[in-house]
Amino acid sequence: MGINYCQVVNCIPIEESLYNRLNRLGMIPNETRKTNVGNSNYAKHLIQPWSIWIDYNLNAWDADIVKRVLRTKSEPGISEKEARIMDYNKIIHICKERIRQLEFEPAITTATSWDAATATVDPAILEEATLATITAY
Repeated sequence: MGINYCQVVNCIPIEESLYNRLNRLGMIPNETRKTNVGNSNYAKHLIQPWSIWIDYNLNAWDADIVKRVLRTKSEPGISEKEARIMDYNKIIHICKERIRQLEFEPAITTATSWDAATATVDPAILEEATLATITAY
């Protein structure tokens, strides 16, 4: 399956567990990681957003922020600078929404798993978070 790189260059032996981790992170050359779909330039870099998401076990919000920081892409009808500013504005928007969600978390307490019958809401915290959200819009 492809080129045996050890026949082409001098290879340093590594443990199978490290090889497997690097392969899972996409650090070992493979067909999927050599190209990208769309206008971004991830594929030209060794470390792609996917690798960071996996290695750091990021949630969707943090992964989206990392993706936007690492990419450079062109947008039709606007300059590179304007496209970058748009990405930073999107990052700010994502951060504000994630902060809003985190501020809601103390309002809800649950047992070890979600059960609507046993979940409780502290009305004071919920009212404060709701007012903050309404005021923000």
